[in-house]
Amino acid sequence: MFYDDDDKLNKQENEQPDQDLKDKDDNSENNTDKQEEETNSYEDKQSSEDDVDEYNNLENRYDGWQSTEQYYEEQRRERGEYDENENKKKDSSVSKKTIGWLVALCIMVSLIAGIGASAILNSLGNKNDTTIVPPVIETTSNATETNNETVEKTTSEVTTGATLVDITTTTTVGDALTPAQIFKKVSSSVVCITTKTSSGASGGSGVVATKDGYIITNYHVANEACTSISVMFYDGSTYSATFVLGDEVADVALVKIEKEDCTPVEIADSTNVEMGDSVVVIGNALGNGLSITSGIVSNINGTFTLNDIATPVIQVDAAINQGNSGGGLFNSNGQLIGIVNAKTGGTLVDGVGYAIPTSNVLKAIQDLQTYGYVTGRAKLGLVSSRGNSSSTEYYLYTYYGLYQVSEITEGGSCYGTDMKVGDILYKIDGQQVSASNLKAILAKYSVGDTVTITVLRPTADISNYKTEFGFRVSYDYTSYLNDCQQIDISVTFVEFN
Repeated sequence: MFYDDDDKLNKQENEQPDQDLKDKDDNSENNTDKQEEETNSYEDKQSSEDDVDEYNNLENRYDGWQSTEQYYEEQRRERGEYDENENKKKDSSVSKKTIGWLVALCIMVSLIAGIGASAILNSLGNKNDTTIVPPVIETTSNATETNNETVEKTTSEVTTGATLVDITTTTTVGDALTPAQIFKKVSSSVVCITTKTSSGASGGSGVVATKDGYIITNYHVANEACTSISVMFYDGSTYSATFVLGDEVADVALVKIEKEDCTPVEIADSTNVEMGDSVVVIGNALGNGLSITSGIVSNINGTFTLNDIATPVIQVDAAINQGNSGGGLFNSNGQLIGIVNAKTGGTLVDGVGYAIPTSNVLKAIQDLQTYGYVTGRAKLGLVSSRGNSSSTEYYLYTYYGLYQVSEITEGGSCYGTDMKVGDILYKIDGQQVSASNLKAILAKYSVGDTVTITVLRPTADISNYKTEFGFRVSYDYTSYLNDCQQIDISVTFVEFN
Protein backbone atom coordinates (compact mmCIF):
# COMPACT_ATOMS: atom_id res chain seq x y z
CA MET A 1 0.00 0.00 0.00
CA PHE A 2 1.30 3.51 -0.81
CA TYR A 3 0.93 6.62 1.36
CA ASP A 4 1.33 10.30 0.61
CA ASP A 5 4.42 11.63 2.41
CA ASP A 6 2.59 14.74 3.71
CA ASP A 7 -0.20 12.61 5.21
CA LYS A 8 2.41 10.45 6.90
CA LEU A 9 4.14 13.47 8.46
CA ASN A 10 0.84 14.98 9.63
CA LYS A 11 -0.10 11.69 11.23
CA GLN A 12 3.20 11.57 13.10
CA GLU A 13 2.87 15.15 14.32
CA ASN A 14 -0.69 14.56 15.63
CA GLU A 15 0.20 11.41 17.58
CA GLN A 16 0.53 12.15 21.32
CA PRO A 17 3.18 10.49 23.49
CA ASP A 18 1.99 7.93 26.02
CA GLN A 19 3.27 10.12 28.84
CA ASP A 20 1.04 13.00 27.73
CA LEU A 21 -2.02 10.73 27.78
CA LYS A 22 -1.14 9.63 31.27
CA ASP A 23 -0.76 13.23 32.44
CA LYS A 24 -4.13 14.08 30.98
CA ASP A 25 -5.75 11.25 32.91
CA ASP A 26 -4.08 12.30 36.16
CA ASN A 27 -4.92 15.97 35.76
CA SER A 28 -8.24 15.82 33.92
CA GLU A 29 -9.71 18.52 36.18
CA ASN A 30 -7.12 21.00 34.85
CA ASN A 31 -7.95 20.41 31.18
CA THR A 32 -8.93 23.52 29.32
CA ASP A 33 -11.50 23.87 26.60
CA LYS A 34 -10.68 23.73 22.88
CA GLN A 35 -10.19 27.50 22.61
CA GLU A 36 -7.60 27.54 25.42
CA GLU A 37 -5.70 24.62 23.82
CA GLU A 38 -5.48 26.47 20.51
CA THR A 39 -4.25 29.60 22.33
CA ASN A 40 -1.58 27.63 24.18
CA SER A 41 -0.57 25.92 20.96
CA TYR A 42 -0.11 29.28 19.28
CA GLU A 43 1.93 30.59 22.23
CA ASP A 44 4.13 27.47 22.21
CA LYS A 45 4.71 27.86 18.49
CA GLN A 46 5.57 31.53 18.91
CA SER A 47 7.90 30.60 21.75
CA SER A 48 9.60 28.01 19.53
CA GLU A 49 10.17 30.61 16.83
CA ASP A 50 11.70 32.94 19.42
CA ASP A 51 13.92 30.07 20.59
CA VAL A 52 15.32 29.72 17.07
CA ASP A 53 16.81 33.22 17.16
CA GLU A 54 18.26 32.58 20.57
CA TYR A 55 19.76 29.21 19.76
CA ASN A 56 21.25 30.37 16.50
CA ASN A 57 23.43 32.82 18.44
CA LEU A 58 24.72 30.23 20.86
CA GLU A 59 27.91 28.23 20.44
CA ASN A 60 28.96 25.25 22.53
CA ARG A 61 26.40 25.98 25.22
CA TYR A 62 26.88 22.57 26.74
CA ASP A 63 29.93 20.33 26.77
CA GLY A 64 29.84 17.63 24.08
CA TRP A 65 27.49 19.56 21.78
CA GLN A 66 29.23 20.77 18.60
CA SER A 67 26.60 23.21 17.35
CA THR A 68 23.58 25.18 18.46
CA GLU A 69 21.63 23.34 15.77
CA GLN A 70 22.14 20.07 17.66
CA TYR A 71 21.07 21.77 20.88
CA TYR A 72 17.92 23.08 19.27
CA GLU A 73 17.14 19.66 17.85
CA GLU A 74 17.44 18.15 21.33
CA GLN A 75 15.03 20.73 22.69
CA ARG A 76 12.54 19.93 19.96
CA ARG A 77 12.85 16.23 20.78
CA GLU A 78 11.97 16.97 24.42
CA ARG A 79 8.86 18.84 23.27
CA GLY A 80 7.94 16.08 20.80
CA GLU A 81 8.38 18.45 17.83
CA TYR A 82 11.47 16.95 16.15
CA ASP A 83 11.07 14.45 13.29
CA GLU A 84 14.07 12.35 12.20
CA ASN A 85 12.41 11.53 8.88
CA GLU A 86 12.11 15.20 8.05
CA ASN A 87 15.85 15.76 8.43
CA LYS A 88 16.67 12.69 6.35
CA LYS A 89 14.29 13.83 3.66
CA LYS A 90 16.03 17.19 3.45
CA ASP A 91 19.46 15.56 3.20
CA SER A 92 18.23 13.24 0.45
CA SER A 93 16.67 16.14 -1.40
CA VAL A 94 19.89 18.10 -1.34
CA SER A 95 21.97 15.12 -2.52
CA LYS A 96 19.71 14.39 -5.49
CA LYS A 97 19.73 18.03 -6.52
CA THR A 98 23.52 18.17 -6.32
CA ILE A 99 23.86 14.99 -8.38
CA GLY A 100 21.47 16.40 -10.96
CA TRP A 101 23.59 19.52 -11.39
CA LEU A 102 26.78 17.44 -11.72
CA VAL A 103 25.21 15.22 -14.43
CA ALA A 104 24.00 18.27 -16.35
CA LEU A 105 27.48 19.83 -16.11
CA CYS A 106 29.13 16.65 -17.48
CA ILE A 107 26.73 16.54 -20.43
CA MET A 108 27.43 20.20 -21.26
CA VAL A 109 31.20 19.64 -21.16
CA SER A 110 30.89 16.59 -23.47
CA LEU A 111 28.78 18.52 -25.96
CA ILE A 112 31.18 21.45 -26.01
CA ALA A 113 34.17 19.11 -26.56
CA GLY A 114 32.42 17.31 -29.40
CA ILE A 115 31.37 20.55 -31.10
CA GLY A 116 34.89 21.93 -30.78
CA ALA A 117 36.50 18.85 -32.37
CA SER A 118 34.00 18.87 -35.23
CA ALA A 119 34.61 22.55 -35.86
CA ILE A 120 38.36 21.96 -36.13
CA LEU A 121 38.03 19.17 -38.69
CA ASN A 122 35.35 20.99 -40.69
CA SER A 123 37.44 24.15 -40.90
CA LEU A 124 40.28 22.11 -42.46
CA GLY A 125 38.09 20.21 -44.90
CA ASN A 126 36.06 21.25 -47.91
CA LYS A 127 33.05 23.22 -46.76
CA ASN A 128 31.00 21.73 -49.59
CA ASP A 129 31.58 18.14 -48.43
CA THR A 130 28.44 16.33 -47.32
CA THR A 131 28.54 14.01 -44.31
CA ILE A 132 26.66 10.76 -44.83
CA VAL A 133 25.39 9.05 -41.68
CA PRO A 134 26.01 5.28 -41.97
CA PRO A 135 23.38 2.74 -40.87
CA VAL A 136 23.55 1.41 -37.34
CA ILE A 137 25.34 -1.94 -37.43
CA GLU A 138 25.07 -4.28 -34.46
CA THR A 139 27.19 -7.35 -33.82
CA THR A 140 25.10 -10.37 -33.01
CA SER A 141 27.00 -11.71 -30.03
CA ASN A 142 24.87 -11.93 -26.90
CA ALA A 143 26.69 -10.11 -24.08
CA THR A 144 25.74 -10.36 -20.40
CA GLU A 145 27.53 -8.74 -17.48
CA THR A 146 29.04 -10.89 -14.74
CA ASN A 147 31.16 -10.30 -11.69
CA ASN A 148 34.81 -9.84 -12.57
CA GLU A 149 36.93 -12.85 -11.72
CA THR A 150 40.43 -14.08 -12.38
CA VAL A 151 40.46 -17.14 -14.65
CA GLU A 152 43.49 -18.80 -16.25
CA LYS A 153 43.67 -17.91 -19.95
CA THR A 154 43.06 -20.76 -22.37
CA THR A 155 44.66 -19.18 -25.44
CA SER A 156 47.07 -21.52 -27.23
CA GLU A 157 50.11 -20.42 -29.20
CA VAL A 158 49.95 -20.36 -32.98
CA THR A 159 52.88 -21.72 -34.97
CA THR A 160 52.97 -20.13 -38.40
CA GLY A 161 53.99 -22.25 -41.35
CA ALA A 162 52.21 -25.34 -39.99
CA THR A 163 48.89 -26.51 -41.40
CA LEU A 164 46.70 -26.77 -38.31
CA VAL A 165 43.43 -27.20 -40.16
CA ASP A 166 42.71 -28.71 -43.55
CA ILE A 167 39.36 -27.22 -44.60
CA THR A 168 38.04 -27.97 -48.08
CA THR A 169 34.97 -26.84 -49.99
CA THR A 170 32.27 -29.14 -51.33
CA THR A 171 30.62 -29.09 -54.74
CA THR A 172 26.88 -28.47 -54.60
CA VAL A 173 25.02 -31.60 -55.71
CA GLY A 174 21.58 -33.07 -55.22
CA ASP A 175 18.08 -31.67 -54.84
CA ALA A 176 17.23 -28.72 -52.62
CA LEU A 177 16.30 -29.56 -49.03
CA THR A 178 13.52 -28.13 -46.91
CA PRO A 179 14.50 -25.99 -43.89
CA ALA A 180 13.55 -28.91 -41.63
CA GLN A 181 15.82 -31.26 -43.57
CA ILE A 182 18.67 -28.72 -43.48
CA PHE A 183 18.40 -28.34 -39.71
CA LYS A 184 18.41 -32.11 -39.24
CA LYS A 185 21.51 -32.37 -41.45
CA VAL A 186 23.60 -29.68 -39.71
CA SER A 187 22.24 -29.49 -36.14
CA SER A 188 25.18 -31.53 -34.82
CA SER A 189 27.64 -29.23 -36.64
CA VAL A 190 26.50 -25.87 -35.23
CA VAL A 191 27.36 -25.05 -31.61
CA CYS A 192 26.58 -22.52 -28.89
CA ILE A 193 29.62 -20.65 -27.56
CA THR A 194 29.95 -18.91 -24.19
CA THR A 195 33.05 -16.83 -23.43
CA LYS A 196 34.35 -14.94 -20.41
CA THR A 197 36.68 -11.98 -20.23
CA SER A 198 37.82 -9.82 -17.33
CA SER A 199 34.82 -7.55 -17.95
CA GLY A 200 32.07 -10.15 -18.21
CA ALA A 201 30.56 -12.91 -20.31
CA SER A 202 29.03 -13.12 -23.78
CA GLY A 203 27.35 -15.70 -25.96
CA GLY A 204 27.62 -16.55 -29.63
CA SER A 205 27.68 -19.43 -32.09
CA GLY A 206 30.13 -21.48 -34.13
CA VAL A 207 30.31 -24.15 -36.84
CA VAL A 208 32.40 -27.33 -36.73
CA ALA A 209 35.07 -27.25 -39.43
CA THR A 210 36.95 -30.52 -38.83
CA LYS A 211 36.37 -33.93 -37.34
CA ASP A 212 39.03 -33.38 -34.67
CA GLY A 213 37.32 -30.37 -33.08
CA TYR A 214 38.30 -27.16 -34.87
CA ILE A 215 35.41 -24.68 -34.81
CA ILE A 216 34.99 -21.47 -36.83
CA THR A 217 33.40 -18.42 -35.21
CA ASN A 218 33.69 -14.60 -35.19
CA TYR A 219 36.71 -12.83 -33.74
CA HIS A 220 34.37 -10.58 -31.77
CA VAL A 221 32.92 -13.73 -30.17
CA ALA A 222 36.19 -15.51 -29.28
CA ASN A 223 39.64 -13.90 -29.20
CA GLU A 224 42.85 -13.51 -27.18
CA ALA A 225 41.03 -11.58 -24.44
CA CYS A 226 38.88 -14.58 -23.52
CA THR A 227 39.78 -16.18 -20.20
CA SER A 228 37.49 -19.14 -20.83
CA ILE A 229 35.57 -20.52 -23.82
CA SER A 230 32.81 -23.09 -23.56
CA VAL A 231 31.21 -24.97 -26.48
CA MET A 232 27.83 -26.72 -26.24
CA PHE A 233 26.37 -29.05 -28.89
CA TYR A 234 22.71 -29.47 -29.78
CA ASP A 235 22.54 -32.66 -27.67
CA GLY A 236 23.65 -30.69 -24.60
CA SER A 237 27.22 -32.02 -24.38
CA THR A 238 29.66 -29.29 -23.36
CA TYR A 239 33.41 -28.90 -23.92
CA SER A 240 36.09 -26.44 -22.91
CA ALA A 241 37.76 -24.74 -25.88
CA THR A 242 40.99 -22.84 -26.55
CA PHE A 243 41.51 -19.89 -28.87
CA VAL A 244 43.80 -20.88 -31.77
CA LEU A 245 43.96 -17.91 -34.14
CA GLY A 246 41.90 -15.00 -35.41
CA ASP A 247 41.86 -11.61 -37.12
CA GLU A 248 39.87 -8.54 -36.03
CA VAL A 249 39.50 -7.01 -39.49
CA ALA A 250 38.29 -10.26 -41.09
CA ASP A 251 36.22 -10.96 -37.94
CA VAL A 252 37.19 -14.64 -38.18
CA ALA A 253 38.47 -16.89 -35.39
CA LEU A 254 39.26 -20.55 -34.86
CA VAL A 255 38.84 -22.38 -31.53
CA LYS A 256 39.63 -26.00 -30.63
CA ILE A 257 37.91 -28.59 -28.41
CA GLU A 258 39.23 -32.02 -27.43
CA LYS A 259 36.76 -34.18 -29.36
CA GLU A 260 37.84 -36.54 -32.14
CA ASP A 261 34.46 -37.58 -33.54
CA CYS A 262 32.89 -34.23 -34.49
CA THR A 263 30.63 -33.88 -37.53
CA PRO A 264 32.03 -31.06 -39.72
CA VAL A 265 29.79 -28.97 -41.97
CA GLU A 266 29.99 -29.14 -45.73
CA ILE A 267 31.51 -25.87 -46.94
CA ALA A 268 30.45 -24.53 -50.34
CA ASP A 269 32.21 -21.96 -52.51
CA SER A 270 30.52 -18.66 -51.69
CA THR A 271 31.52 -17.17 -55.06
CA ASN A 272 28.75 -19.27 -56.61
CA VAL A 273 26.02 -17.65 -54.49
CA GLU A 274 23.44 -15.69 -56.47
CA MET A 275 20.89 -13.02 -55.67
CA GLY A 276 17.61 -14.57 -54.57
CA ASP A 277 19.08 -17.93 -53.48
CA SER A 278 17.21 -19.56 -50.61
CA VAL A 279 19.16 -19.63 -47.34
CA VAL A 280 18.72 -20.52 -43.68
CA VAL A 281 20.46 -19.12 -40.59
CA ILE A 282 21.20 -21.47 -37.68
CA GLY A 283 22.69 -20.30 -34.42
CA ASN A 284 22.34 -19.53 -30.72
CA ALA A 285 19.80 -16.71 -31.09
CA LEU A 286 19.31 -14.74 -27.84
CA GLY A 287 21.35 -17.38 -26.03
CA ASN A 288 18.39 -19.78 -25.96
CA GLY A 289 20.06 -22.61 -27.89
CA LEU A 290 20.02 -23.45 -31.58
CA SER A 291 17.22 -22.01 -33.70
CA ILE A 292 16.60 -21.65 -37.43
CA THR A 293 15.29 -18.83 -39.62
CA SER A 294 14.94 -18.72 -43.39
CA GLY A 295 15.06 -16.17 -46.22
CA ILE A 296 16.86 -15.28 -49.42
CA VAL A 297 20.11 -13.63 -50.46
CA SER A 298 19.43 -9.90 -50.78
CA ASN A 299 22.89 -8.75 -51.91
CA ILE A 300 25.99 -10.74 -52.87
CA ASN A 301 28.34 -7.72 -52.91
CA GLY A 302 27.39 -6.07 -49.64
CA THR A 303 29.80 -4.10 -47.48
CA PHE A 304 29.26 -2.65 -44.03
CA THR A 305 31.47 -0.88 -41.52
CA LEU A 306 31.62 -2.23 -37.98
CA ASN A 307 34.00 -0.79 -35.39
CA ASP A 308 35.47 1.42 -38.15
CA ILE A 309 36.32 -1.66 -40.26
CA ALA A 310 34.74 -2.24 -43.67
CA THR A 311 33.86 -5.89 -44.30
CA PRO A 312 32.61 -7.60 -47.51
CA VAL A 313 29.45 -9.57 -46.69
CA ILE A 314 26.48 -11.50 -48.05
CA GLN A 315 23.28 -9.67 -47.15
CA VAL A 316 20.18 -11.73 -46.31
CA ASP A 317 16.63 -11.05 -45.13
CA ALA A 318 16.48 -14.05 -42.77
CA ALA A 319 15.96 -12.98 -39.15
CA ILE A 320 19.25 -12.54 -37.26
CA ASN A 321 19.39 -11.78 -33.53
CA GLN A 322 21.85 -11.38 -30.69
CA GLY A 323 23.71 -14.66 -30.20
CA ASN A 324 23.71 -15.58 -33.90
CA SER A 325 27.26 -14.27 -34.35
CA GLY A 326 29.55 -17.06 -35.54
CA GLY A 327 26.63 -19.20 -36.62
CA GLY A 328 26.08 -20.60 -40.08
CA LEU A 329 24.44 -19.28 -43.24
CA PHE A 330 23.49 -22.35 -45.27
CA ASN A 331 22.32 -22.79 -48.86
CA SER A 332 19.40 -24.98 -49.93
CA ASN A 333 21.67 -28.04 -49.92
CA GLY A 334 22.59 -27.54 -46.26
CA GLN A 335 26.11 -26.35 -47.09
CA LEU A 336 27.86 -23.49 -45.34
CA ILE A 337 28.20 -20.33 -47.48
CA GLY A 338 28.85 -17.76 -44.77
CA ILE A 339 29.53 -17.03 -41.09
CA VAL A 340 26.86 -14.76 -39.59
CA ASN A 341 28.33 -11.70 -37.89
CA ALA A 342 26.02 -8.66 -37.80
CA LYS A 343 22.72 -7.00 -38.61
CA THR A 344 21.45 -3.50 -39.25
CA GLY A 345 19.35 -2.27 -36.33
CA GLY A 346 16.80 0.48 -35.87
CA THR A 347 13.06 1.06 -35.81
CA LEU A 348 13.04 1.70 -39.56
CA VAL A 349 15.07 -1.42 -40.41
CA ASP A 350 13.74 -4.92 -40.96
CA GLY A 351 15.35 -8.04 -42.39
CA VAL A 352 18.89 -6.76 -43.04
CA GLY A 353 21.48 -9.23 -41.80
CA TYR A 354 25.02 -10.07 -42.85
CA ALA A 355 27.37 -13.04 -43.13
CA ILE A 356 31.06 -13.24 -44.05
CA PRO A 357 31.45 -15.29 -47.28
CA THR A 358 33.17 -18.64 -46.81
CA SER A 359 35.76 -17.67 -49.45
CA ASN A 360 36.92 -14.82 -47.19
CA VAL A 361 36.72 -16.97 -44.06
CA LEU A 362 38.92 -19.73 -45.50
CA LYS A 363 41.45 -17.26 -46.92
CA ALA A 364 41.83 -15.56 -43.52
CA ILE A 365 42.35 -18.89 -41.74
CA GLN A 366 44.86 -20.11 -44.34
CA ASP A 367 46.87 -16.85 -44.25
CA LEU A 368 46.93 -16.81 -40.45
CA GLN A 369 48.23 -20.38 -40.39
CA THR A 370 50.84 -19.78 -43.07
CA TYR A 371 52.04 -16.21 -42.44
CA GLY A 372 50.59 -15.17 -39.11
CA TYR A 373 48.62 -12.35 -40.74
CA VAL A 374 46.05 -11.84 -43.53
CA THR A 375 47.77 -11.02 -46.82
CA GLY A 376 46.77 -8.54 -49.50
CA ARG A 377 45.62 -5.93 -47.01
CA ALA A 378 46.53 -2.24 -47.45
CA LYS A 379 48.72 -1.02 -44.60
CA LEU A 380 50.66 2.21 -44.22
CA GLY A 381 53.43 1.14 -41.87
CA LEU A 382 53.06 4.17 -39.63
CA VAL A 383 53.03 4.38 -35.84
CA SER A 384 51.36 7.04 -33.73
CA SER A 385 52.31 7.27 -30.07
CA ARG A 386 50.21 9.32 -27.70
CA GLY A 387 53.19 10.15 -25.53
CA ASN A 388 52.58 11.78 -22.17
CA SER A 389 49.46 13.76 -21.38
CA SER A 390 51.28 17.10 -21.68
CA SER A 391 52.48 16.53 -25.24
CA THR A 392 51.00 18.09 -28.37
CA GLU A 393 50.67 14.69 -29.96
CA TYR A 394 48.57 13.41 -27.07
CA TYR A 395 45.89 16.06 -27.55
CA LEU A 396 45.95 15.90 -31.33
CA TYR A 397 45.33 12.16 -31.13
CA THR A 398 42.93 11.84 -28.21
CA TYR A 399 40.94 15.09 -28.41
CA TYR A 400 40.90 16.02 -32.07
CA GLY A 401 41.13 12.44 -33.37
CA LEU A 402 44.10 13.22 -35.62
CA TYR A 403 46.82 10.71 -36.43
CA GLN A 404 50.31 12.17 -36.02
CA VAL A 405 53.24 10.06 -37.20
CA SER A 406 55.81 9.15 -34.57
CA GLU A 407 57.51 6.28 -36.40
CA ILE A 408 57.76 4.96 -40.00
CA THR A 409 58.11 1.17 -40.27
CA GLU A 410 61.09 0.00 -42.31
CA GLY A 411 59.87 -1.88 -45.38
CA GLY A 412 56.33 -0.55 -44.96
CA SER A 413 54.25 1.22 -47.60
CA CYS A 414 55.33 4.72 -46.49
CA TYR A 415 58.99 3.84 -46.02
CA GLY A 416 61.18 5.70 -48.55
CA THR A 417 58.44 8.24 -49.42
CA ASP A 418 58.34 11.93 -48.46
CA MET A 419 56.48 11.05 -45.23
CA LYS A 420 58.20 12.42 -42.12
CA VAL A 421 57.86 11.92 -38.38
CA GLY A 422 55.58 14.67 -37.05
CA ASP A 423 53.34 14.74 -40.14
CA ILE A 424 49.61 14.64 -39.45
CA LEU A 425 47.47 12.45 -41.73
CA TYR A 426 44.82 14.64 -43.32
CA LYS A 427 43.35 12.93 -46.41
CA ILE A 428 43.68 9.73 -48.44
CA ASP A 429 42.61 10.19 -52.07
CA GLY A 430 40.66 13.26 -50.97
CA GLN A 431 38.80 11.58 -48.08
CA GLN A 432 39.41 13.23 -44.73
CA VAL A 433 41.18 10.96 -42.25
CA SER A 434 40.95 10.62 -38.50
CA ALA A 435 42.13 8.01 -36.03
CA SER A 436 38.58 6.64 -35.86
CA ASN A 437 38.02 6.01 -39.60
CA LEU A 438 41.53 5.18 -40.84
CA LYS A 439 40.98 1.40 -40.76
CA ALA A 440 37.72 1.71 -42.67
CA ILE A 441 39.37 3.81 -45.37
CA LEU A 442 42.33 1.46 -45.78
CA ALA A 443 39.96 -1.53 -46.09
CA LYS A 444 38.93 -0.18 -49.50
CA TYR A 445 42.43 -0.77 -50.90
CA SER A 446 44.67 -3.77 -51.52
CA VAL A 447 48.38 -4.43 -51.95
CA GLY A 448 49.51 -2.85 -55.24
CA ASP A 449 47.07 0.08 -55.13
CA THR A 450 48.53 3.59 -55.25
CA VAL A 451 46.94 6.45 -53.32
CA THR A 452 47.65 10.12 -52.67
CA ILE A 453 48.06 10.88 -48.98
CA THR A 454 47.73 14.52 -47.92
CA VAL A 455 49.53 15.39 -44.71
CA LEU A 456 49.67 18.50 -42.53
CA ARG A 457 53.29 19.37 -41.78
CA PRO A 458 53.74 21.79 -38.85
CA THR A 459 55.57 25.00 -39.78
CA ALA A 460 56.20 26.21 -36.24
CA ASP A 461 56.64 24.80 -32.79
CA ILE A 462 53.46 24.35 -30.78
CA SER A 463 54.89 26.59 -28.06
CA ASN A 464 54.25 29.57 -30.36
CA TYR A 465 50.53 28.94 -29.93
CA LYS A 466 50.61 28.77 -26.16
CA THR A 467 48.62 31.08 -23.90
CA GLU A 468 49.08 31.29 -20.14
CA PHE A 469 46.39 32.31 -17.66
CA GLY A 470 48.14 32.27 -14.34
CA PHE A 471 48.86 28.62 -13.63
CA ARG A 472 46.71 27.50 -16.56
CA VAL A 473 48.26 26.87 -19.99
CA SER A 474 46.28 26.36 -23.21
CA TYR A 475 47.16 25.97 -26.91
CA ASP A 476 45.43 27.37 -29.98
CA TYR A 477 45.28 24.08 -31.88
CA THR A 478 42.96 25.53 -34.52
CA SER A 479 45.53 28.10 -35.61
CA TYR A 480 48.31 25.54 -35.26
CA LEU A 481 46.60 23.14 -37.70
CA ASN A 482 45.52 25.86 -40.12
CA ASP A 483 49.11 27.12 -40.32
CA CYS A 484 50.44 23.67 -41.23
CA GLN A 485 51.73 23.09 -44.75
CA GLN A 486 49.62 20.70 -46.85
CA ILE A 487 51.74 18.18 -48.76
CA ASP A 488 50.58 15.44 -51.18
CA ILE A 489 52.53 12.17 -51.04
CA SER A 490 52.13 9.25 -53.48
CA VAL A 491 52.09 5.88 -51.66
CA THR A 492 51.86 2.37 -53.17
CA PHE A 493 50.73 -0.33 -50.77
CA VAL A 494 53.22 -3.18 -50.42
CA GLU A 495 53.05 -6.54 -48.63
CA PHE A 496 54.76 -6.50 -45.24
CA ASN A 497 54.10 -7.51 -41.68
